[in-house]
Amino acid sequence: MTVLPRLEQSLTDAIRNEQPETQRAPRRRRGRRLALALVATLAVSATALAATQPWTSLDDAVNQGQRPPAPDASLPVLGGGGTESLAQFRGKVVILSFFASWCQPCKEQTPLLDQASRALAADGRGTAVLVNWLDETGAQEFVASHGLAMPVLADDRGLLGQAYDVQALPETFVIDPEGRVVAISRRLATQQFLDDAITKAEQPDSGQN
Repeated sequence: MTVLPRLEQSLTDAIRNEQPETQRAPRRRRGRRLALALVATLAVSATALAATQPWTSLDDAVNQGQRPPAPDASLPVLGGGGTESLAQFRGKVVILSFFASWCQPCKEQTPLLDQASRALAADGRGTAVLVNWLDETGAQEFVASHGLAMPVLADDRGLLGQAYDVQALPETFVIDPEGRVVAISRRLATQQFLDDAITKAEQPDSGQN
């Protein structure tokens, strides 16, 4: 992932925004030097961290056959009814999918997820969990129009999405009963993807973790 250029820009902008308007131009070079120094320090830290683990992202880990821990957070249930987290589904397969009401591919994918969720829930093997990402308007109508039985959570601040590095919608993650990611689809999930991912999640880990 190309994180450092974005981090450098964010640090530079933050330094500039803290200065009075009349002082921004004269101090631009000093602020940029400070930002570059911070980026260099973080780069060294990131290199040291990478040396202690074989992967640097969920995608890297899954592509290498690993099963990284699934990020988790307690999120409000859409429309009220308390909060839920992935930890509550430990011991079951979870299909975690991020969506928004304005996302056309999400609308196409939702019936597929609902069908998979009902099949998993029928014999207690698991469930799908939809996460409404940064979409406070239209989400409840979206859910009602599809008659969903699966849990739907609201990630209004986008924090869980950030933990999964969500960039576009829909994005779907299949999690095994031990709470580890086994498959990722960063596009419209297909029936073949879900079938293969669920089968993999239900199989014992080969011991690479």
